[in-house]
Amino acid sequence: MKLTLPLRFKQGKQNILYSLNNFMIPVGTDKKVNTYWLKRAKDHLMKEVAKQCKDVEMFKDQVDITVTIYRDSNHLCDMGNFTIIEKFTTDAVVKAGVLSDDNWKFVRSVKIIDGGLDKENPRAEYALTTTD
Repeated sequence: MKLTLPLRFKQGKQNILYSLNNFMIPVGTDKKVNTYWLKRAKDHLMKEVAKQCKDVEMFKDQVDITVTIYRDSNHLCDMGNFTIIEKFTTDAVVKAGVLSDDNWKFVRSVKIIDGGLDKENPRAEYALTTTD
């Protein structure tokens, strides 16, 4: 199963990258996080996942998760920051009934891969595959 997801939540003046840096309060700073927009961004991603999972049957076997990030720029970014896309998407996949749970009994591995630069169509491709 493969899902294609946005890298950013855009609404009005908001342009929020799905990155851990935007979804956690930075330690030792006075940066104020606008949780209203972060919740809207998360909800938007979860609805997109639910829509794409509508007719997908439940996986019975253990799965591997691969998230391929197609960047919108060459701005250097820690790959680990994109784990938030994996977490939100996997939670939505469980909620949609495609996976029973996202614990180690059902998910064997998680990989985040750089798919390269794609200024025209930046995205995250989320894939579930059954393990060997």
